[in-house]
Amino acid sequence: MRDRLIKANGNADNQVMLHEDFRYGYYSSASPLLMDALKQMDLWLANIVADTAAGTKREKVIRNKPATLQEGCMTRDAVPTKIVEKFSQTSGKCAELYPAPGSPRFAAGAPLAADVIKCQLKAPVMAEYKATFTTEQWARLNTIFRDGVCDWTKPGIEQQGLRGTWLKF
Repeated sequence: MRDRLIKANGNADNQVMLHEDFRYGYYSSASPLLMDALKQMDLWLANIVADTAAGTKREKVIRNKPATLQEGCMTRDAVPTKIVEKFSQTSGKCAELYPAPGSPRFAAGAPLAADVIKCQLKAPVMAEYKATFTTEQWARLNTIFRDGVCDWTKPGIEQQGLRGTWLKF
């Protein structure tokens, strides 16, 4: 999600990610993290509504985010504590505690934005692979992917930009 926001807006300043284990179940009011997140979201929305200064909706959303709303995760200790850090899929304490699942698309080089449904194809290029192939292996790869492999540097087939965004929710 973060990569999609960055791709669309140049940043993801309107996103906050929070992670915890499953000890409270899905969306339980017993979760201190969830209850605080809802309180912070309510404050954020109230601040936006009260903001009469000039600016776009996006600018108002970003500037009214409460300073007390910080991205991070809860430890898995008996009494969890919050680790405040920007979430990353590849590094940090939160990524160690809550590893993001992989997928065949990501393993094949797809962007984290996951915004390509059907990729454009290109012929495989041996230099683009970390593995070292034998002649037989390279021939097999080209036979299996006779039509080509995904070119993740290009937009998806028939992929178009947004016509606009919702004006009301």
